[in-house]
Amino acid sequence: MSTIREQIESLIIWWNTEFPLDRAYRKKYNIAFNSVEHQNANQIDVLFEQMENNFIAELELNYNKKENDKIVSESKINEVEQNLFDKMKF
Repeated sequence: MSTIREQIESLIIWWNTEFPLDRAYRKKYNIAFNSVEHQNANQIDVLFEQMENNFIAELELNYNKKENDKIVSESKINEVEQNLFDKMKF
């Protein structure tokens, strides 16, 4: 026979396995477990929000990478142009 503590720990493990984003969502919005706000939370909305955040972060990362590549490319072009200019004899 298991103790109340062991049963609660089993519930915690089950819940966080079944709903892996729930805890982070509650922590982000300061929502207590099983509160009215928590009961009204829709796990599909929780998943959507997480997917949206990941997607936007990936877009921003790709945009920043392209901008950095562009800056490097422009810098390289300027360097090559300067080298060509320096080699020209007038």
